[in-house]
Amino acid sequence: MRQPQNPEEVFFRNESREALSDVQEALYNFLVPEMKAKAVNLDDFLNVPGYKQSEITDDKALVKKLTDRFAARERGSEAMHVAKKRNDLLEAIVNNGIAESDWMGGRANFFVPSRFDDFIHHIDGIVEFEREEEEKEGKFLHLALGIDATGNDKDLEEKFDAVTNSIITESLSTVKYFKSENLCEPLTLLPRVVVGADKEVVDSIAGLLLRFRRLKETISAGRREKERSASVQGAIKEFTKVRDEIAEHPFQAILLTEIKVQLESFLRYAQAKEKYEAASRYAQVLAVIYRVMSEKGAAINKLDEKSKQDIIYQMILEKSARFGEKSGLVEKIPLTRQQ
Repeated sequence: MRQPQNPEEVFFRNESREALSDVQEALYNFLVPEMKAKAVNLDDFLNVPGYKQSEITDDKALVKKLTDRFAARERGSEAMHVAKKRNDLLEAIVNNGIAESDWMGGRANFFVPSRFDDFIHHIDGIVEFEREEEEKEGKFLHLALGIDATGNDKDLEEKFDAVTNSIITESLSTVKYFKSENLCEPLTLLPRVVVGADKEVVDSIAGLLLRFRRLKETISAGRREKERSASVQGAIKEFTKVRDEIAEHPFQAILLTEIKVQLESFLRYAQAKEKYEAASRYAQVLAVIYRVMSEKGAAINKLDEKSKQDIIYQMILEKSARFGEKSGLVEKIPLTRQQ
């Protein structure tokens, strides 16, 4: 089965993308440099047991080669450049929503992977969960989910085919370079899901995030100058309102619903194929997602009819419902709902 191309190559196939709006461009300049600065750095693993210096050197050389290749292709096509910027902005919005607005719950930590794992393993983000029941016993159970973000419906088929293949081979996904407070080693058998939204939903959340950033700057400047003017007080009041709107934006419900339906479908498929190790990994993360969605309650119900018409959202749900058909999976194995 054909493996998907690198994210940049997939996006470059579709050259009819509209330019970023002024709001999106301004938000891009805030969020994307921050996201790239947070990416895992291969140099941090030079003295970590299990990582060979020669391997790290080779991986850094490969990243440079691929980066230069894609940069040259971007310079040769404005459409390619715009498509890449749009993809980076979507990744940054998902990153920000999970890390800053608890879109996946207060016990989720978000990590930006290294460029190596982005290029080679097609992972745009890693969500690490801490499980309360394990902490009560004085132990830490590592549980993580790989995120592959897209705003392009053209590449969904390849992404879902890759998941099919990863279950059949029972390899799932891998992150070679991972470092958090609790773990510093490669992640293997990592469940991965595809998330995304199309233009209207992205426009909506982008406007709020940009307003949030500008209000934050206004308030910070006022505090530096020890200013307590009516304008600063008004900015503080609006800041709280916008922050709450971001925390309950329909994109959160889209994100969690997309993850839930995929994990359910991938779990059924793994069970049907008797890939029980893979099934166990999907079931563990699915239990966490059920709990997060239950805790959020009303926020999840804010997925209005307009948001439900989002083309990326609809296609992810459709492909999840039909997942495994090409491989002969017909039976739908009931799930035991864990919360």
